[in-house]
Amino acid sequence: MWSIRTTATKPTSKTPFFFVYGAEAALASELKHGSVRVLAFDEAHQDGSWEADLLLFEEACRQAALCTASYQQALHRDICPRTLEVGDLVLCGIPSREGLNKLSPMWEGPFRVAHVSRPGTARLETEDGDPVPNAWNI
Repeated sequence: MWSIRTTATKPTSKTPFFFVYGAEAALASELKHGSVRVLAFDEAHQDGSWEADLLLFEEACRQAALCTASYQQALHRDICPRTLEVGDLVLCGIPSREGLNKLSPMWEGPFRVAHVSRPGTARLETEDGDPVPNAWNI
């Protein structure tokens, strides 16, 4: 649990500990071996810098929000919409992996698109022409 709270996430480049407490966590190894950050800490000076720390925390939150937005834009940039047409061959994911092992196939098919009711929804049939009972969404 401690490693999850003290590891920076990719979208925000900050740790969850930072967003809860407003400062990075001092690890046990830093306390034991006396890292530069631990040695430079002065508790008497800390009380006066509380307001400055609060402003820096707000700035870090705004920066994290910008990093998250750019990360999500980069994720969505690689997604391209697909349209299905009658006659296309598709594979369907197996909805329940219960009773299967890790080497079992993750896909069923191929199936042929028999009817497109609206974009992203299609009725399928097997290659022999037998209809699949449910409509599928992409």
